[in-house]
Amino acid sequence: MGLAIIALRLPKGEANYRRHWLILALIFTYLSMDETSVTHEMTIRPLRYYFDLDSALYYSGAVAAAVLQAVFLFSYFGFLRHFAGQQL
Repeated sequence: MGLAIIALRLPKGEANYRRHWLILALIFTYLSMDETSVTHEMTIRPLRYYFDLDSALYYSGAVAAAVLQAVFLFSYFGFLRHFAGQQL
């Protein structure tokens, strides 16, 4: 909820990363709903079967998570650099 409030209180413009804050709010909302409904646990067996995963990749959710994390890191690189350059 706090991330959405931050996003909605920011003035409209390109330099304030309003869209990034809204996407973070959506991601954290999804993560909390997923913890409640155990949705990601339901994807484990189909991913194991489809990709024929065993040994180190037996926990197939790690494959999907790694791809999503890479996309997230790439798309949020400027956002993270912006806040790393901020002085408190």
